[in-house]
Amino acid sequence: MGKNEQVARAKKDLASHIGQDEQTIKLVSAVTTQWPDASLGVGEPGMGFAMVMIDGYVIVREAEDRRYTYHSDED
Repeated sequence: MGKNEQVARAKKDLASHIGQDEQTIKLVSAVTTQWPDASLGVGEPGMGFAMVMIDGYVIVREAEDRRYTYHSDED
C-alpha cells in the first residue's frame, strides 16, 4: 500500500471516529519517514518492539480546527 492509500485510510478512519463527513477533513501534511522500530514512533516505556527499520508515513489531518496525527507503515 502506498502513500496515497494510507492518506485516504487516515481520512476515512478520522471521519468515522469523530462523526464527520470525509469532505470536511483536510490534509495538512503527509511525510514519508523511516521508523527506528516496530512501535512506529508511539512506543511506551516498558514495552518491547522489534528493532527493525520500517518505512512509513506521518499523516496530519485537520477537522474543526483540531489536528490529528497518524503514524503508519507502508501496509
